Amino acid sequence: MEAGSKERVATYTNLSPGDYRFIVLARNADGFETTEEEGLVINLTVLPPWYRTWWAYGLWAALLTGSLLAFYRFQLNRQLAQAEARRLQELDVVKTRLYTNITHEFRTPLTITRIIY
Repeated sequence: MEAGSKERVATYTNLSPGDYRFIVLARNADGFETTEEEGLVINLTVLPPWYRTWWAYGLWAALLTGSLLAFYRFQLNRQLAQAEARRLQELDVVKTRLYTNITHEFRTPLTITRIIY
């Protein structure tokens, strides 16, 4: 990419991450040009944004794993709470039947009749 003959500024935007080599070639007023070997060479490294680095990918994976684990634990706790509620409800039904039978026996006294022969 050339910056132009009268420009003293070169701007490059939206470069992909990677290694680049910037070579400055010049021409003086007499028309003498520098060669690529004589020109100024600047080696540049464009780093990716922070969210596209290896440690960011590790963070994304950890967040996803943690979220899935939290969701699993939430569902498991909810199922355990439902099972406990069903168990308590069944126990309540059994206690109610027992107390009903006991009170029935107290209310209806046993009658013993004598049979005379």
